[in-house]
Order: sequence, then C-alpha cells, then structure tokens
Amino acid sequence: YEYKRQQTHSTSYSQQKQTTETEAEFLKRIGDITANTQAKIIDEFKTSDWQRLASILGVNNVESIQHMDRATYKKLAMSFHPDRFPDNEEAQKRGEKLFQIINNIYEQQ
Repeated sequence: YEYKRQQTHSTSYSQQKQTTETEAEFLKRIGDITANTQAKIIDEFKTSDWQRLASILGVNNVESIQHMDRATYKKLAMSFHPDRFPDNEEAQKRGEKLFQIINNIYEQQ
C-alpha cells in the first residue's frame, strides 16, 4: 500500500509538471536545445522530453526519433514543412518550429 501511494503521488506530480508547460513553451525549449550545436541532443533531452516530442510528432517509437534514419527524417520533414500550411499562420509557425527541431536532430546524428 505504501509503495502504491508513493507511486501515485510521484505520477501525479509529473503529470502536473507536464501540464504546466504548454506545447509552445515545450517546443521553444526543445528548439533552443537542438539549435545549440555544442550540445549532444541525446544527452540533453530527458526521457519525458523524447516521449512528449514523439507524441507531438505522431511517432509511436521514441527510438525512431533518437536514432533517426533518412526515411523517418524525410517523412517527418514533409509532414511538418511550413509550406504545407499556406492558409493557417498559426499552423505554419508550429510546423516551422517542428521542422527546425527535426532538422537539427537529424543533422546532429
């Protein structure tokens, strides 16, 4: 019972922490990390960062982002290229940010 209570408490804290950071704030933070060419992305990201990024990108397997091959890169780059959203400025900005993150992750591998 004690273990279950501690586990529930820690889960609710991590869920609370995730909900306090909006998607836009998360993408800005991740974008800043990936833009830093001195940092090794795989070491800078936390497991929760990889999981959240995978869910935003619509990828089931976190490893496919961590060790991105050319086919995955092309698929994601085409999906989030800013030119895919010509009529929606908000979606275009989001796509541009995701495109930059995908690009930086692929280039640093």
